[in-house]
Amino acid sequence: MLRHGRKDGESIAADQIAEIETNGIPAINELVKDQQVVIHYGSNFIRTKQTVQAFERFAKQTSLFTVAGYLHGDERFGNVILFNDFIADPELVAEANRTNWYSAFEKVKPLFIADAQSDMVAALWKLFSELKDGQTAITIGHTPMIEWLTFAIDLERNIPRDLKLAELTGFIFTEEAGKIIITGKIGF
Repeated sequence: MLRHGRKDGESIAADQIAEIETNGIPAINELVKDQQVVIHYGSNFIRTKQTVQAFERFAKQTSLFTVAGYLHGDERFGNVILFNDFIADPELVAEANRTNWYSAFEKVKPLFIADAQSDMVAALWKLFSELKDGQTAITIGHTPMIEWLTFAIDLERNIPRDLKLAELTGFIFTEEAGKIIITGKIGF
């Protein structure tokens, strides 16, 4: 799961799309090489779909991987109502800008974080349930949602809670023996 590419408004910037189509996503090119990959469209926002589609075009041109299927985006990974709730409280936004979204919400709205994390973990389980054993899926998401999902899975607190993902960075999640674990960082 990676954060979407650099945006321009609600869409991915045209030069970012061109860069992905030309170079792929260098941080994951080798990870998915020669794999059977399921393309997951991320969230309800067009920028997640645009990012993964640009990467798919690169993969087809270079025979990087074989597309094993497609999965619709899941609104639990990001939707307009959720993001509007983020910015509804100006004091909370100011606190987030001073610290970060996780710290601000943990202090002021911890139940919001818990609900969002619960929804995202359920969405990730759904994604895993739609894969065959051994398949790899690529999905694109948003900051701070990917971080919050990671924190929900990282119970040992190995990932710093002040993390803010840059574009095209993220984490590798693996399902093993009925448990989701973090098996790698991507791009940082």
